[in-house]
Amino acid sequence: MNMFAYLLGALSNIRFTSVSDRFAAELDAMNRVAYLRDQKDGEARLGYLIRGVQFLKLKVYPLEAFEDTADFISAFATVFEASRGSSVKTAMAETLGPLLAQVVQSATAEVNHPVWGKAINLILNKSHSMSDKPSKSRYWNSTVPLMCAAVGAAPQELLLPKWTETVDWCTTKLKEKSTRATMMLGIVQLTWSYLHRVREGASALNKRLEPILKTAFPPDRKNVYPSEVSLDTFVSLIHYILYWQLDYGTDFVLRSLLTYANDANENNQGLVAQTGAERIMIGITGSLRALTSLEKGQDPSYPTNDHHQHSKNCSNPHIIYDPNYAKTGESPNDGQALKPELLEKPRIKAFVDSIGTKVLQMAAYCDRTLAPFTINEDKYLTPWHDSIAARAETFDGPTVIKRHGAFAVEYPRHLQPTFDVLQTCLQAWPRIINSPASESASLAILLRGLVSLDVGVTIEAKLCLRRFLQAGKSFAVLQAYTRFLVKPDFLVRIKAHLQKGLDSKVENLVKFWVEALTGWCEHIRKVSVNGEDPDYASSPSFGAEGTKLLCHMEATGLVLLCSRSYYIRRSALDALRIIATARGILQEASSVTTPRSTTFNSTCSVTNLLVEAEKRLFDNLNVDDFSSVERTRLVKWKKHRKVANGESLTRLLESDNPADFTLLCFALSSIFSTSLVHLPATVSHARILLYGQLQRLYPLASDAAGVGGRSTVNGTGLNPGWDDRNLYMSWSSLLISVTSITTSTDPKTGNLSPTIDTLSNTSQSSSARERNISPGEDLIKTLVPFLTSDQPPFREATIRAMSSIHVSMYPTLLEGLSGLAHHLTSERKMIEAQKDRSARPNGTVKIIRLFSAIGKLHESTTKLMFHPEFVITERTVDILSKFTRETCIFLKSQQNLDDIVSLSIRKSFLIFAERLLRKVATVRSTRSSSSSSSSSSAAIDHDGLKTQSSHTQLFPKELFLDFYNLAEDWSTRAINSSSSSSSSSQTQFTHGNLNFNTNNGVAGNDGHPSRTGSLSSRANVSQRGRPSVSSTTISGDLLPASASMIATLCVSHSYPSLFILLLFSVSLVPNIAYVMGKIWGLFRRVIWTFGSQVAPRLDLKVVRIVPASVFHDF
Repeated sequence: MNMFAYLLGALSNIRFTSVSDRFAAELDAMNRVAYLRDQKDGEARLGYLIRGVQFLKLKVYPLEAFEDTADFISAFATVFEASRGSSVKTAMAETLGPLLAQVVQSATAEVNHPVWGKAINLILNKSHSMSDKPSKSRYWNSTVPLMCAAVGAAPQELLLPKWTETVDWCTTKLKEKSTRATMMLGIVQLTWSYLHRVREGASALNKRLEPILKTAFPPDRKNVYPSEVSLDTFVSLIHYILYWQLDYGTDFVLRSLLTYANDANENNQGLVAQTGAERIMIGITGSLRALTSLEKGQDPSYPTNDHHQHSKNCSNPHIIYDPNYAKTGESPNDGQALKPELLEKPRIKAFVDSIGTKVLQMAAYCDRTLAPFTINEDKYLTPWHDSIAARAETFDGPTVIKRHGAFAVEYPRHLQPTFDVLQTCLQAWPRIINSPASESASLAILLRGLVSLDVGVTIEAKLCLRRFLQAGKSFAVLQAYTRFLVKPDFLVRIKAHLQKGLDSKVENLVKFWVEALTGWCEHIRKVSVNGEDPDYASSPSFGAEGTKLLCHMEATGLVLLCSRSYYIRRSALDALRIIATARGILQEASSVTTPRSTTFNSTCSVTNLLVEAEKRLFDNLNVDDFSSVERTRLVKWKKHRKVANGESLTRLLESDNPADFTLLCFALSSIFSTSLVHLPATVSHARILLYGQLQRLYPLASDAAGVGGRSTVNGTGLNPGWDDRNLYMSWSSLLISVTSITTSTDPKTGNLSPTIDTLSNTSQSSSARERNISPGEDLIKTLVPFLTSDQPPFREATIRAMSSIHVSMYPTLLEGLSGLAHHLTSERKMIEAQKDRSARPNGTVKIIRLFSAIGKLHESTTKLMFHPEFVITERTVDILSKFTRETCIFLKSQQNLDDIVSLSIRKSFLIFAERLLRKVATVRSTRSSSSSSSSSSAAIDHDGLKTQSSHTQLFPKELFLDFYNLAEDWSTRAINSSSSSSSSSQTQFTHGNLNFNTNNGVAGNDGHPSRTGSLSSRANVSQRGRPSVSSTTISGDLLPASASMIATLCVSHSYPSLFILLLFSVSLVPNIAYVMGKIWGLFRRVIWTFGSQVAPRLDLKVVRIVPASVFHDF
């Protein structure tokens, strides 16, 4: 039925006379016929026809068109005046009201037409007769809008008398609860008509408006009246007064609506924020709508019932949006920045300044009140699920339960008005911000709003930030948002079941950051490259502040690469690419002013360093640092690298495979180390941010690792039975990144950045807050206890991180490890005293773990001795000698020879020894060359060690004998255990002539002459026997390391007989093609090194003692 009515309405816009005349004729005929036949059927048919009239388009201009309109309304009014039956009269009233509203909106002097005046009189008389008694209250919802529209469209001589009469009548009928919304809307409609059509002095204006305002906003209370009416109705009232009478409206808003939140007594502000919330929201929203109308230069639309359908019984009782505006761009609560030309008008600027100051003060108050109620507080959050959804729909207790993303949030109900006021304040920005200081303060409130418990505040804060970006405030937004994004509270949750929801929240925050970055980059491109702004060079983006912001954003991107979320890492890479583009734009603009204190390379960025970082990563990888699954992935990555054209590192950072995590940690170390060389200013800021993140995690990680005084093994830690990877992954990635860029020149203070909120006061215990992680050189001391952790993930993460230190921190690391020397000495005797491994106390197991960790660290960090910036000192020699002696004594223990736990210690020690020998050989050769060219017998070498002779040894000769003795002993034991059945048939070899000491005496009871004179020959002499470790394990892990170490000893110290002994020993082991291949290559190095003097003798001995079948495959 409505389709035909719509069609007729569209036709009336073209052929109004034809359509309206036909409607009038049909109405008159049917109205007469309806009472001659079946009354019920006739009234129903007449009702359909009447309601079809509402779609007609009445015209006011030109005058001829208005005359047609007046004739039609006159005919309709005649039918209305003669109508009978409840349904017909109701349909007539509900149809005439919207028709008259079309005329009220645009007509002025035209309404003085005689025909129109007569029709209005008929309508007013009929509507009053239908509403004059309380018994006829059933008609009020239909007749009141009609009466108000008729008054608004009345001729000038009828307007004021009828206006006063109708306002008074509507006010008296507010006592009827069922029709309060209709009566209040009628009063607002009458106010619109009065302000639109009448111009009176201030006294007359106040006389007419004051009773209305006192009714709606009673002076003796802070809520509005009637309370059942939608707030949008009251907003419209303020909107109209401000638009047509700005001075009068401003005075009322400041005096009666926006005064309490700022001018009230400090002790009563909480009560004011609750009871005065409605007035505050009405005042702010009405002001925004008035500014929108003033900016457009268009009169506000006449209020109709369709615009005010919402009541306080809906799901959000404080909704104040006009539902008539479906499109976002047409929102009446527009918070976009005002046009500059509008602010040039003194009255409007004064209004914006006064309202803006009040709004900022109220927003600041709400922000302070709601500061503890954020999603960073676990106690207010629960994962959302169906049972909570059912409870939230029916719950009416002292708390509010709402859905907030993946969470269900619950907070005290009395805070809801404060949340609503804050949300309304955010709607006003940046429209009514009047100064740079206000802009900075509002951005700080907005950023905290992003993590508010109330989802409405969160959504509005994000929309407001977008309005700032559209207003050209991207630089200020990025400055504040970049600092906000790396707050440690976003990093990890104590309650693991909340982590997923938090990750989703942080991902959205990072996504918006990338969006803001993109907008800023496009902005600086337009104003500089495209020449849209000739004065762009004076803007902050192109000065020192822009340079500083680039460094901070790039540092933030680096920190976000440490996230365990692959989505965040992807977004961080996008951000770094945009930053690189921005660097190029600033360079092209040729207006970058770099402070002397800041190192800025406009052509270098993190993304440009990824190729170098990738090469550094894969060149320095050690497969022993990976598990079997991770090694498989490592092989795939190496294959992928050959065809990836330098994109392997990028794809690794974007990988979501858990098996890539260890490789990812080493990748982060490579990226940060490379950036430290090329982007020191960026890395300096990143270091501060990383320490802030670590400070948040340190108490949690130390408890989970069992080194914080509450061991998880005993069930007294933070999270007994800890199996959550979130904390471990975050700790590992951040820790290795920090150690990679921590240098010896960093400040030794725990308070790196007071602006970073490193700990949550409510989520951390007081004891946890007292524990701080120290930066700089003290970082090593802080991490040493993690080497003894009962939790392998944390122990391995610490070893990885400490193995990735900067070269300047190597002496500090050695000092830290030397501090454990007294533990190694005292506990060694206790280990020997334990006959049965199962009887060892827990402390002894920790010492063995410590031995293993220290050995691994020495193995991994000895490569730093070859770094060009490293200077070996006497203290370094002393520390390494002490570690070597203690480890030799420990490993010669009978118990440790039979212990599989010490296998990793042996292997690490062999690799360490091999590298140490190479370093000693390098120093010796350098000294020899320097001494030969020196005219003085006493010189100071380039390594900083005072020497009397170029032949002075850095380490005692006996120490190298210990190296060989251990390797020879382990190899022989493996041979004996694997070939005991066939050893009698093998060629016998005598060690008796192998003595590298000038003293040929025998020390102690050692049956091996080669041990004579060694530092550990008189202690811990082991007896030959079958080890508990399988020969396959020893052969596969120790023999290659032994081969490398002894070969290096031969090359660096001219001990060819040692090399021949090793060849003989390993030739007895079956299936050793891999080992022999390794040794044969080293053997060729020996021949090349010693030349013709040694090679014939070596060849002769090899042919004589090594079976030919061994070399068949080579």
